[in-house]
Amino acid sequence: MDTRREFLKKGALLSGAVGISKILPASIQKALAINPNPGSTFMDAEHVVILMQENRGFDHCFGTLQGVRGFNDPRAITLPDKNKVWLQTNALGQTYAPFRFDIQDTKITWMGSTPHSRSSQVDAYNDGRFDNWLIAKQSRDKKYANIPMTLGHYTREDIPFNYALADAFTICDQHFCSAMTSTNPNRLFFWTGAVREKQNAASNAYIRNLGNWRIEHLKYDTFPERLTKNNISWKFYQNDIDTGGGFTGDERAWLANFGCNPLEWFTNYHVKFASRYTDSLKKQLEKLPAEIKELETKLQQSSDKKSAQLRAALDKKKEVLRTAEQELKYYTPENFEKLSKIEKQLYNSAFTTNQGDPDYHKIGPLNYTDKGQDRTVLVPKGDVLHQFRSDVDNGKLPTVSWLSAAQNFSDHPSAPWYGLLYVSEVLDILTKNPEVWKKTIFIMTYDENDGYFDHVPPFVAPDPLNPASGKCSSSIDTSTEYIHLKDELDQGIPKREARGGPIGLGFRVPLIVAS
Repeated sequence: MDTRREFLKKGALLSGAVGISKILPASIQKALAINPNPGSTFMDAEHVVILMQENRGFDHCFGTLQGVRGFNDPRAITLPDKNKVWLQTNALGQTYAPFRFDIQDTKITWMGSTPHSRSSQVDAYNDGRFDNWLIAKQSRDKKYANIPMTLGHYTREDIPFNYALADAFTICDQHFCSAMTSTNPNRLFFWTGAVREKQNAASNAYIRNLGNWRIEHLKYDTFPERLTKNNISWKFYQNDIDTGGGFTGDERAWLANFGCNPLEWFTNYHVKFASRYTDSLKKQLEKLPAEIKELETKLQQSSDKKSAQLRAALDKKKEVLRTAEQELKYYTPENFEKLSKIEKQLYNSAFTTNQGDPDYHKIGPLNYTDKGQDRTVLVPKGDVLHQFRSDVDNGKLPTVSWLSAAQNFSDHPSAPWYGLLYVSEVLDILTKNPEVWKKTIFIMTYDENDGYFDHVPPFVAPDPLNPASGKCSSSIDTSTEYIHLKDELDQGIPKREARGGPIGLGFRVPLIVAS
């Protein structure tokens, strides 16, 4: 009997008059052409490379793929109104079904994302009724508020590379994101397995995006730390880190890591020793004294009505200046050398950037012709995979690698065009040396579903305060799996945003394993 690999190759060749080059992208062709050593299994892998992209649901991407639990699902649930789950109803009583996002002939790539905050995710779930998607996910953009965008999905014609990758390798159609919420908590789960520092219901759950205070704030254990303690090599690759800012306009979208390396948020990784951060402190010391002096002058000349506002702004800038002065004294090369060996290992592995490429902080114009019309777009001048490429080429690829793409390469709905170019390039790097590819597992997944509809309700634990939600063995405490409304209100979460409900699982997202 043919192997699955042989069957795929023959099926592609025999499917029509066109050649395989018209069916499979070159990077996938090359990956398929490298045969594994006879008798090998995943236990023979020496490298695992993981890419977590941004904000796509399973049905949204692969609902029309044959052989998966998509829009032909015979086990689809029935809603309380007796409709099948795909038929969602809005506040006006209008019912809609999933519809195609035509990526070529519509503006969908420029219409932005859909609501995916903690509150909107919990509201769509609606205590398991799963019937509130159109109301919870109504676009915040008034131009699109009447369009049921949450139900939009792509087909093979729209994202052929995704479908070819799924055809060629393994797609998992029962993979749920970890938490019923947005990006940051799901990435915390992915790198730590938790959103609480302590596993009890009294410990605060980081269930929302963390905000600007997140840098070096978290103190609990992470998976990369466990790898380090067990002498397993790893690296987290990105063009540059997020901490320290400094990019402007298009630079940030092309050159930073989109805030998608959560290791920057943990104290044990000491990201503030990065020159990017200390340079930002120096800039603050240069500009803040003049800004403070200007505010002091305005305060002296102000009326009583404005003085309170000016005083608050002045106090804030003075506080920022004091903090910058203190941090600049601490985050020095001399103090970095005083860190423990493990701390320095964590820092160097977590913040692997492309600083070896002289153009890694530059963008420039790319001129091209589209249907007879001359166009120009700004793109990176450097290689956004420079260090990853170098390590693979020089036999230095660690056992575990994580990749974090810039916003424009992340496949996020706000920047959807170039994500698969990034994935294709990763495959080309890994398959350049067949011996590397034979020993590598590449995993691509997504952090959460954005606000896009998926028809399969996630599995959630029983709520210990609600007997009607089910029951576990008495030895299993499910209280850590829930956040209750009272807890949220007690923490000061505004009433319009506060929600009680399960932490997770969240909704399905694509997961493809290529090897």
